[in-house]
Amino acid sequence: MSEVGVRKILRSSSLISAVNVFGAVAAFLANLVVARLVGPTALGAVGLVGLWLLYAGLLRPGLLSAAYRQMLHFGGSGNPERALHAQNVALTYEGALVPVASLALMSAGLLYRRPLLRIGMFLAGATFLVQSFVRYQEQLQWAGHRFGLIARANLINRIFNPILDVAGAWLIGAYGLLIAPILTALATICFYWRAAPASGFRPTRDDAKAKELLAAGLPLTMITVLYWGFRTSDRTMVAAWFPLKALGYFVFAMSFIDMGLQLCSDFYNVLQVKLLSELGRIGGVRSLAPQVERLAILTAAVTCAGANIAQAGFGPVIGRFLPKFLPSVAPFDVLAFNLACLSASILPSTLLTSALLNRQKTCSAIQLSGLLVNICVCVILTSRGWGLVGVALSSVASQISVSILHYRLLHSSLFDRAALREKARFYFWLAALPAACALTYALLLRAPRPEGWWLGAVLLRAGSALAVWAVLLELVRRCWWADSTALSDAWAALRGLLAGDGKRSTA
Repeated sequence: MSEVGVRKILRSSSLISAVNVFGAVAAFLANLVVARLVGPTALGAVGLVGLWLLYAGLLRPGLLSAAYRQMLHFGGSGNPERALHAQNVALTYEGALVPVASLALMSAGLLYRRPLLRIGMFLAGATFLVQSFVRYQEQLQWAGHRFGLIARANLINRIFNPILDVAGAWLIGAYGLLIAPILTALATICFYWRAAPASGFRPTRDDAKAKELLAAGLPLTMITVLYWGFRTSDRTMVAAWFPLKALGYFVFAMSFIDMGLQLCSDFYNVLQVKLLSELGRIGGVRSLAPQVERLAILTAAVTCAGANIAQAGFGPVIGRFLPKFLPSVAPFDVLAFNLACLSASILPSTLLTSALLNRQKTCSAIQLSGLLVNICVCVILTSRGWGLVGVALSSVASQISVSILHYRLLHSSLFDRAALREKARFYFWLAALPAACALTYALLLRAPRPEGWWLGAVLLRAGSALAVWAVLLELVRRCWWADSTALSDAWAALRGLLAGDGKRSTA
């Protein structure tokens, strides 16, 4: 029986998603308070340090990424010894580079004169060190399908981080935002040390295996670098071409977009684990096509609906509580489309970079093309005075182009000898849902905005978006799930979770 059906993925990811929904609410409130306390310029400086930290995390040799893929593949094909050996070699060789990267980050603070940036880079080096340990532990738990354990670790992060952000900003300003991730990571490390089962790790020297993992991992690293490079290229271009205050507006808007993307990634992280294991078991993509098509349409529908609802409510809320951040509303409304556009490419990319298809080099070229599109469109629009909105539009345009190219590359494997009707039906819905999202946003721009009562504006605009998507989601259900019990089973699983049945780990 397939492990990648909608019901199984939702059941496995529901506890993690429930934790992150709670965390998103806490982070939303914390971000409003923090923004009020530190202001856009200091927030821009913190965002610049965050970009350094992100890029440092991307520049890894890729041994663990390659080993993770092999661990899932060998686990699905019944070879646990080979999976453990790959894990140990990867951790031994890649872990040795972590202190070096940490010291390099600390040294980069000498490039700046502003005290906040100098001290921030030193703290970024410490953050990189502790977060690397968290990342390694988390990846081992994903490989072991221990979703309940991951959810509990995430709960620590979701509780500690917003509390420490607010407390730190209140006590020591923007410096508190730089210290909070270190304390949160240390708390998460302590949790994994006490709660995680023995990983079986032993320092293992195997140069031949390390070279094999490096050969497979470097293209995967390149994909990751290019993915995050073009995903964060908008913030990088704002940091390079605009003042820190503008970067603060943009980082503020993106912080809320990232919350929505985190909820999508919970689903996709579970999907990746099960999908790669299933591919190792059955050895083919075509037999999974019905589940893959349903998953793609489901996530497109949900993320498009989420984008419109976010666009409906963000402006009135910011106008009421943080008027000095009103310049972030217009770019936020455009960036919200990335909830759908970014999510669309994750599923085909996961299949293409699996050990079965092994198309990571071509995927790297696709990511590079997306980065070039992003830069070119951004240069054109900003030179014509579009400002932060132009940066946001270039980001959305590049995400659309990458999603199209990923599905074009996957097409022959997913639809091998499939009927024309099946292909046409899938691509019609995959294009129609984002088009409906764009049309709904155009209607929101024309909708009246009641003055004086911000809650009325939110309810009116969000209610209009919900009404549109209630109809569209019902059409999706009839066309794609009329013969399936997946949604009713998922609802039953969620009710069981709320009643306490979801406390069990799936490990």
